[in-house]
Amino acid sequence: MEFQYSRLVDPSYYQLDGFDGLCDGVFLREHIDSIIGDIGAVRAQEDWQKLVSPLDDFKGSLAPRSNFVAMTIPECLPERLEVFSYAVEFAYLHDDVTDTVDRKQSDAENDYMVQVCREGLQSEDVYSQSDGKKQMQTQIFRKMMTVDKDRAMVSIEAWENFVKTAAGRQRDDTFKTLEEYIPYRILDVGET
Repeated sequence: MEFQYSRLVDPSYYQLDGFDGLCDGVFLREHIDSIIGDIGAVRAQEDWQKLVSPLDDFKGSLAPRSNFVAMTIPECLPERLEVFSYAVEFAYLHDDVTDTVDRKQSDAENDYMVQVCREGLQSEDVYSQSDGKKQMQTQIFRKMMTVDKDRAMVSIEAWENFVKTAAGRQRDDTFKTLEEYIPYRILDVGET
């Protein structure tokens, strides 16, 4: 693969904290414009605080060196990096909400997100001035549509499917064995 948008990260710059040898031969890359990912993540946090609720000591995808998206999708097309980082940060913020409420409320939060995804698939004009989360999702959908409508529709559909089938729908404490837990965890971290 020819790398166009990323660079190698010097292995001496990060520590594996006792996991030496775990990923020998696997080199870490980061997007050459990782600051664009930072901007998307910071904007999402600012919008959340303004539109949804305050944040206490939330770090999300931001790190001292780079951000989650710039490190895990280093070849992300530059014009997609900010909106993708914003969307990932929104997902982390939403996940924190569903992790701190009971199962019924968590399912209601996820059901509402599915509804907004459906509206996004049916109409480009999804907007609610009174609902901050919906405003944020709408902003994500509109930007994605501007960049690449066809792939945006596929992404929104995948997001809807993930929230319908995973996204904490089955709480981690319902598992009795690791063999029961692993298939759920694979799905819940984004197999869909």
